[in-house]
Amino acid sequence: MDPVELATSCTMPPVLSRSAVVEQPKTLRSARLKVDTYNVAAVAPYQAMPVAGPVITHHKSTALPVVEPHPEMTEEEREARIAEMIDSYMKKLAERTHHHMGYPYNLDFDYGLLEGLTKFSINNLGDPFIESNYGVHSREFEVGVLNWFARLWEIDEEEYWGYITTCGTEGNLHGILVGRENFPDGIMYASAESHYSVFKAARMYRMQAEKIPTLESGEIDYDELKDALIANQGKPAILNLNIGTTVKGAVDDLDHVLDMLKEAGYNEDRFFIHCDGALFGMMMPFLRRDAPMVTFRKPIGSVSVSGHKFVGAPVPCGVVITRFVRARRKETWARGWTS
Repeated sequence: MDPVELATSCTMPPVLSRSAVVEQPKTLRSARLKVDTYNVAAVAPYQAMPVAGPVITHHKSTALPVVEPHPEMTEEEREARIAEMIDSYMKKLAERTHHHMGYPYNLDFDYGLLEGLTKFSINNLGDPFIESNYGVHSREFEVGVLNWFARLWEIDEEEYWGYITTCGTEGNLHGILVGRENFPDGIMYASAESHYSVFKAARMYRMQAEKIPTLESGEIDYDELKDALIANQGKPAILNLNIGTTVKGAVDDLDHVLDMLKEAGYNEDRFFIHCDGALFGMMMPFLRRDAPMVTFRKPIGSVSVSGHKFVGAPVPCGVVITRFVRARRKETWARGWTS
C-alpha cells in the first residue's frame, strides 16, 4: 500500500484523558541515557506521544517554531535555553525508546566511541571503490563492511559491487534499478506483502509490474507467480523476493522460485532476482544449513539489508550487494558517478 494512503485514510484513535507519572530506571540499557522521574501523558496512539507541547492527534506533526532569540537575552541565557530544550527532547526520546513497540529495531547499541567523529564532515561520495577528490571520507571502513557482507552471502570480492545505503528502501531501489537496466523490457514480479518501496521503484522506473497474491503465511503465492511467468514468457523477469515481510516476517522460498523459473522456460540470462533482506537478511545465514539460504552461489542478482534493524544503529542505514558484472553493464545508472 502506498504510504500516502496509509497516512490519509487511517483514523487515529482518541487520546486518553488520564495522565500518569512514569518512573524510569536511572539508566536505559537500550538508550544509554539517564532519565529522571517526570510526567508523561498516557496517550493513544503510541505514535502521537508528544515531543513537546500538546498531544498531537492528527497525522501531521506540529513543528517547533524557529524564532530569533529575544534581543535582551544574554549569551549564557541563550545557551541555557538551548540546553534545556535538548535535555527535554532527549527525555522524550528515552521515554519512547523505553516503551518502543511495533517496529523490529535493535535498540541495544552504544556508539559512544564514535562521538568524536561528529566533528568532521565525512562524505563517501560516489563509488566506494574509487578514490574521491573529497578527502574527508571513510571508504576504508565502508569497503571493509562490504567485504564482510560479501563473505556472508558467499560472493568473491572481485565479483561483487555494493555500497552503504541510507536505508532499506534505498537498497531496494538500487537492486531493482540494476535489474531494470539489465532488462529494460522486463516485468517486475513481487508479492502483495512486499515493502511499499518495491512498487515505488516500479513507478519511479516506469516498469511494468505484477503484484502477486500471497499465501496465508505471507509468502508469495507460487502457483500465481508461475502462471504470471508463463503468461509473460516473451519478456524477461525481474523478481523481488522477500527475506522477511514487514508484518508477518514471511520468507519467500528462493529455491522453489528458481525451480519454477526453470520450469517456466526462463534461463539465467532472462531473469534478475533481488532479495529484500531488510528484516531477516542478517539472520538467515546463521540458521541451520538445510534452511533456504540467500547466497550468490545461486543465480540471484542482488541482496539488501537494513543496518538499523538487526544490527542496530542510531540512524537509518543499510547495505546492498550486487554482482559486478550486472552493475557495470550500465555504469552511469547502476554505479553512479564519483567526484
